[in-house]
Amino acid sequence: MSAAVAGLLTVVATLVALVTPAPAMAAGTGWYMLVNDLYDGVNAPGPMRCLSTNAQPPAGGSGTHQVYLAGCNASTPGQWWWIDFDWGRTVPHSIEVTNYQNFDNAVWELSSNLSTPPGNSAGTYAAYTAQRNQADGHQWSIFYDSGSEFKTIFVSKLSPSYALSASASNPLPGGGYRVYTSHPGFTAAQHWRQYQPSNPPACSPCGRID
Repeated sequence: MSAAVAGLLTVVATLVALVTPAPAMAAGTGWYMLVNDLYDGVNAPGPMRCLSTNAQPPAGGSGTHQVYLAGCNASTPGQWWWIDFDWGRTVPHSIEVTNYQNFDNAVWELSSNLSTPPGNSAGTYAAYTAQRNQADGHQWSIFYDSGSEFKTIFVSKLSPSYALSASASNPLPGGGYRVYTSHPGFTAAQHWRQYQPSNPPACSPCGRID
């Protein structure tokens, strides 16, 4: 067995041991905002911050749109995500995380690769949205926190696997906190709380997941 494969198996085994599914929770498949646990208005001063996207490409990312943390606003279509929750599973499984706003009348998914964008620190890798396809970079394993509040860790299916993370360090030009993937470390910056304060806002085109 290669060292890379052994390392990946260790990461998965550790995640399964520390972060277990929570079948008692009633949340199901649906549209959610994703609040980063490190910037939830409690662990850090300021507003709750949610995973967001817009039509701007990230630096060096042709054909992709940037993702970032911004103050949670239920009226912002780009802050809503479709997540296929299956609380009955005991083994992490592959899902897609789809944005509510269909920029250019296309479906955009949370995605990653193993490049380090300009401005990111060493050991962090690119997260962005891209139009739907079956590439490994569009697939995520979800690990449910065994506690409350529907907290989840999203781990990319790319090998080696990295977890969706955020940081206020080195903010993006024009504002917004960086979102990227990094080695799973079970930190608050890698926990995301499913937040559903209302229905998603009306917009067009929006909400297509087929």
